[in-house]
Amino acid sequence: MDGEMIPIVMFIMIGFVGFAYLHFSNKNKAELQRTIQLAIEKGQSINPETIEQLMLSQRPVRNDFPKAVIFTGLAIAVALYAWIAHDSDPDLMGLSVFPLVIGIGYFIVHKYNPVK
Repeated sequence: MDGEMIPIVMFIMIGFVGFAYLHFSNKNKAELQRTIQLAIEKGQSINPETIEQLMLSQRPVRNDFPKAVIFTGLAIAVALYAWIAHDSDPDLMGLSVFPLVIGIGYFIVHKYNPVK
């Protein structure tokens, strides 16, 4: 029974996280629209540039360097664990390649796609 609960709980949590992300993202957009509507009702003039700046302020800043460091550190940690605790277990060493490649990809994106 315990082994069956692990995948069920995992998929429930993935769905919950996805729902929470969509819910709070939608709530943020509705709050921004309410703020703009209230400003218009009070007679304040809002030009298109102001609305565009408000919309741009809602976008998350894309910073790939911390992600690259985290994934690369995770790869090093898994490789060290495989080397020290399991006498260079090839399966765990191979598992450490995945976060390493993702980390290297983030480093490349950070290098060639600077944040503007």
